[in-house]
Amino acid sequence: PFPYDLDMAKGFIASQIERWSVWHAEVAPAEEVAFAIERKVDHALIGCIGLQPAEPGGGIEFGYWIGRPYWNQGYASEALARLVRFAFDQLHVEEVWAAAVPINDASHRVLEKNGFVIAGAGERESDVRGHALPVITRRLSRVQWAKNQPLTNV
Repeated sequence: PFPYDLDMAKGFIASQIERWSVWHAEVAPAEEVAFAIERKVDHALIGCIGLQPAEPGGGIEFGYWIGRPYWNQGYASEALARLVRFAFDQLHVEEVWAAAVPINDASHRVLEKNGFVIAGAGERESDVRGHALPVITRRLSRVQWAKNQPLTNV
């Protein structure tokens, strides 16, 4: 993904191979782990979504990237919804977080669709960019998430 170069991408993939080899999916990860996002119809790789310990506080934090040809088709919203459910149902965390730069309207819409509310603003270091970026931080609690889930017959 932009602005990664090829060496950065190779390093990211290598780090994920190592992290997946030691992570057990019943506990929150100690470092970022990323999941591939693929299109259902043809299994094309269209992006990735990851989770890691949250910077703002407890819980975990999400980050995602979708390839430009796949923007505005609902893929990020669907991937985030599935990983939020995983975080609450399987990892048993009490809250989840995400942050996006203020001008990334699409990411803010994805987060809002999934129930995330603004929790604050600040800066995050960007190794890729080489400097801190302004971000808006959003939060979703287990309680808020559960209120928006459809009732099922038990």
